[in-house]
Amino acid sequence: MTTIPQTQHAVQLVGPDQLQFNPSKAVFEPGPFQVLGQVEVVGLCFSDLKLLKQFSGHARKSGVASGVDAQALAQMPNYVPGDKPTVPGHETVIRIVSAGPGVTRHHVGARYLVQTDYRWLPTASSASAFGYNFEGALQEYVLLDERVITAPDGESMLIPVPEDLSASALALCEPWACVEDAYVERQRRTLKTDGSLLVVGETDVKPAQLTNLFARYGKPAKITWKTSAGIEELPDAAFDDVVYFGANADTVARLFPKVGVRGLLNIVRGGVRFGKQSSPKSDAFTTAPSGWSAPPAPTPQTRWVTFRLPPRYGPTTRSISSGRLARWAPCMSSATFARVCLMLPCSRATSAKIGSGCCGNSRRPSPRSTT
Repeated sequence: MTTIPQTQHAVQLVGPDQLQFNPSKAVFEPGPFQVLGQVEVVGLCFSDLKLLKQFSGHARKSGVASGVDAQALAQMPNYVPGDKPTVPGHETVIRIVSAGPGVTRHHVGARYLVQTDYRWLPTASSASAFGYNFEGALQEYVLLDERVITAPDGESMLIPVPEDLSASALALCEPWACVEDAYVERQRRTLKTDGSLLVVGETDVKPAQLTNLFARYGKPAKITWKTSAGIEELPDAAFDDVVYFGANADTVARLFPKVGVRGLLNIVRGGVRFGKQSSPKSDAFTTAPSGWSAPPAPTPQTRWVTFRLPPRYGPTTRSISSGRLARWAPCMSSATFARVCLMLPCSRATSAKIGSGCCGNSRRPSPRSTT
């Protein structure tokens, strides 16, 4: 039987950019509907750094708006909204060492992977989460309440895991799931035309740049123009799109809270590298540039290139346009591919993406014939 200490070692966030090691943080005794888990492993990610920077300003650190009774929340010492110190760490595996008498779904001795996101418990502008407004796992023991970790449909946020897999491998399920979701989910690739746009400039920006942006990706209904000095006066999570012209890491960090749910932050460096800060333009974007009208996007001109094929592919030469480059790239040598990319009007990123997998591999199957 595990002996549970009264105190433990923990890392706590106590304010913006304020991290403390606590060698004697209390180990909470489970209430009627609560379980105490012993932490086997915890991973850290960039989300934890964002919470450290923003602390109470983080969208997930505010109080629970609905979904659980306020009286129940008052019985949870691990509920730490707003300015209360919190414990980060949401990539974790725990083993339950103690449970209250009202716990029905989880058992002492069982091993679980913790699912972080409590989407049915909204905050002011996001959702509650383990490791944010509820304490996380960068401590030896962590308290969880069944009234919080059980979704309205009955699904538990504690996922049973086998004994034959290492804790570190299991904890990687959460970050890998985020990676997979990022590739599976179709993200918006245009400006939200019925939304709000914030434009912040710290470099010289020609009006034609924004004219071209709006022509290609849509013009939002509401546009706010600010310099970096005016960012703090803006409300958080208020903009569907943010376009930043510059390369100042501090400015980017201050812009993140202004991006709304499912919003996009676009960074236009303008040839300036991060670490070599651009000089802020104090008079840039205080008002919208005048005299703008969005012309239609230019029609790309089709260009054809003739290149030589190995004899096994039929005709010794072939003429292609940029639209057929991906199909014929595997048949080319590296030198031929590089020459074709230079002559066709395709982007450098597209060329690199296609070219990374060909390198003149003669063992690849012949492409389908085209007309």
